[in-house]
Amino acid sequence: MSILAAAVPVGEALVYGPVMLIGPDFVERISARLSVAEDVINSAWEAVDRSDAYPNAWTTADDKQWAIDSYRQFAGLLRNAAVSHCPVAFAIV
Repeated sequence: MSILAAAVPVGEALVYGPVMLIGPDFVERISARLSVAEDVINSAWEAVDRSDAYPNAWTTADDKQWAIDSYRQFAGLLRNAAVSHCPVAFAIV
């Protein structure tokens, strides 16, 4: 299940492509999958091979906390959209 594979481009290209739109049905499915416990998030973090990551990125406790906080924020946005049966637009910039 990939957000990018399910997204429909809308509008003109920005930095890394156009604004993308995911429909409410997909938002509901992905939201349910992103609602995971803290231990699952921590296990996933530890399993990621960061050796090929951007230089000096994702190596400190602050990086981990930023990633986890961002994940929670994104999952919360999708959860709120799912409850309202709304689509979600996003752009990668």
